[in-house]
Amino acid sequence: MSQRIKVYSYSIYHSANSYIGVALAEKALQGLPVDIERRPIYTPKKRGIKVADLQGRSESALLSSYHKEDYLRWAKKYGIEIRLKELEEFGR
Repeated sequence: MSQRIKVYSYSIYHSANSYIGVALAEKALQGLPVDIERRPIYTPKKRGIKVADLQGRSESALLSSYHKEDYLRWAKKYGIEIRLKELEEFGR
């Protein structure tokens, strides 16, 4: 009987980059004797609901649009289903 390995996955739940990374890791580990436990990285509310990077900077509308298109390209490339929320929906 093989021993299972516990893998802790730390990610920002509301980050599209984190979501794509977690999905890729889960695909890579599929079929291996591992148990994945997801753990959120706490992001202080004072940083706001949009967290583009760990610096917590604000994005321009143009940069935000580019990032959105980029997330969708990467998700499509790797066959990852993704639905990005609009800022207003996310804020609710």
